[in-house]
Amino acid sequence: MRDPRLSQVNSRTGAHWDPPERMPISAWSEANRYMPKGTTPRPGNWRCDPYQVEILDACTDPDVREVTCIKSTQVGWSEMLNCILLYFIVADPRPSMLVQPTIEDAKGYSKKRIAPAIENCEKAKHLVRRATSRKAGNTLLLKEFPGGFLKLVGANSGTGLRSDPIGLLVRDEADAYPEDVDGEGDPLEISRRRTDQYPDALILTGGTPAKSRGISPVEKSYQASSRGRYHVPCPHCGDEQPLLWKDPESKALRMVYLTDDAGKVIPSSVGYTCSGCGSLIHEEAKWDMVARGRWVHEDPENPHRGFYINALYSLAKKNWPELCQEWENAQDDSQAMKSFLNLRLGETFEETGEALEAKGLKARLEDWERGVVPDEAGALTAFSDVQPDRLEAQVVAWGPGEESWLVDYRIFYGPTDGEEVWEEFDRWLLEGWKLRDGRTVRADIVLVDSGYASKSVYDFVQPRQSRKIFASKGQEHLDRPGLAKEGSTRKARIRLFHIATDTAKTRIMSRLQKRVHGPGYIHLPKWSTDEYLEQLVAEKLIQQQDRRTRRTKRVWVKTRTRNEALDLEVGCMAGLFLLQEVLYRAKFKDLAKARERWKAPEPESATPSDAPAIKPVANQRTKRVINSFGGGFGGGW
Repeated sequence: MRDPRLSQVNSRTGAHWDPPERMPISAWSEANRYMPKGTTPRPGNWRCDPYQVEILDACTDPDVREVTCIKSTQVGWSEMLNCILLYFIVADPRPSMLVQPTIEDAKGYSKKRIAPAIENCEKAKHLVRRATSRKAGNTLLLKEFPGGFLKLVGANSGTGLRSDPIGLLVRDEADAYPEDVDGEGDPLEISRRRTDQYPDALILTGGTPAKSRGISPVEKSYQASSRGRYHVPCPHCGDEQPLLWKDPESKALRMVYLTDDAGKVIPSSVGYTCSGCGSLIHEEAKWDMVARGRWVHEDPENPHRGFYINALYSLAKKNWPELCQEWENAQDDSQAMKSFLNLRLGETFEETGEALEAKGLKARLEDWERGVVPDEAGALTAFSDVQPDRLEAQVVAWGPGEESWLVDYRIFYGPTDGEEVWEEFDRWLLEGWKLRDGRTVRADIVLVDSGYASKSVYDFVQPRQSRKIFASKGQEHLDRPGLAKEGSTRKARIRLFHIATDTAKTRIMSRLQKRVHGPGYIHLPKWSTDEYLEQLVAEKLIQQQDRRTRRTKRVWVKTRTRNEALDLEVGCMAGLFLLQEVLYRAKFKDLAKARERWKAPEPESATPSDAPAIKPVANQRTKRVINSFGGGFGGGW
């Protein structure tokens, strides 16, 4: 009699030799996924909503290497992710990574979404290795299966992002990722590098926008894609159109409604205005319209497929009156409006607030030679911003009343975890800058931002602190008045200065609006590029309500991705504060007098040949004072 256990072993072994189930993910999911009651409002066998089909199938298109979906809530995004992940476990196994905003988010998603999805998919359940005392291949953050694994990580963990080469990268809710992780750079770029070794790697980026227009990572990824919108036919005229809250050109509302005296939306009045014939479409027609719809891409030849979908398409229930009521309630509440645009429409929010425009700065550009210190100046400060592939640095001259001149601006290209770019930067600092009479002077203080590649920064500044080259780190506010203060680091013998970035930005923006030369005026040279000017005004001040305390506060937010020029100006201003208030208070407090040290020395009078030589005598205290200034006042000037 044949042992049934042997049959089971043979069956499981033979399954490993079966060819993979290569088919579109939408069809595979409908054939293999089951949604148990209690996990979804629509239990039973998985059925794709019409707009989900092309999004899922793009992930198995051999011509597609990247997919982006910018979306609202209520469109089934999490279950679409599960369909994709399950398919690659069963039909196309490979090392895979799912990135959530934080490690806690990754754990929660694994427990509430991934584990039930695997347990209720028979083919996946038998492939994912079960946890045993000898070898745990099925943990909260790691699911192993023949041919690959699924690793769940948080975007706030540099260690998790850089650990393994992967063939499938899924980045969920990318707008909630930190801009910098563990001082190593952008988690989106770090995770992308994990796919370099796989020529057929797939990168999927998606989520609901949470950052401002122009800087949202999901929005930027969508703009670089084929930019697809789901078009549905009007039941009256047949005109195909995407469902949008407002007309893109006229900005008129396409969704219309009436309210009663209490401000409540009257459900029977809610309808969608056809962009073709102008007829009013009631929500009862939504299911048939969506079923007959199709994706239309602005750039159909782009191998990076992009999809935009919002809650107007949701088939879970009738929701148009609910959306209209939320819109009505948000009219006098900027935070509620931002939530509505982000969560319901899947759109970015354009922050309003105090801002300057780069074109307004062009009127103040002046003609002077790059690298030459103006006669009115009495001190030089330098600051370097550290990026993964470059150092950006500038030098500012300061005169009485903190009037300032941009003296030099440089970009040093090269990986900042290496040595060459730092050596080039150091040579630039040692070369110094010219006074009008041709003599060379160096910066009184140099600050290097240690927010990224802190180890490389510390290695650079430690042997150069006698030249007044120090590490710095920005933070929104300090616990005391002023622009900067000295802190501490874990590494011995390194002086670290903290910069109050919000305070400095407020001061800079105010000074950029000054029209008359004199105290506080910021002079900009004609050799400033348009990109530099754009970066200088790349942030604006807005009112923001704290969700926890409900208090309103003023915060600086980016209006564009790159803002290095503003960061450099902040660092140079902080350097001046340190010179005047922390390091050399008396010597730099009066910048008019500080200028006296740059005067050309008087010619020495001839010494009679018979006069005895006079040898200067310096006691130990004098030597210590001289050495404390790096061998000469002002960093060796």
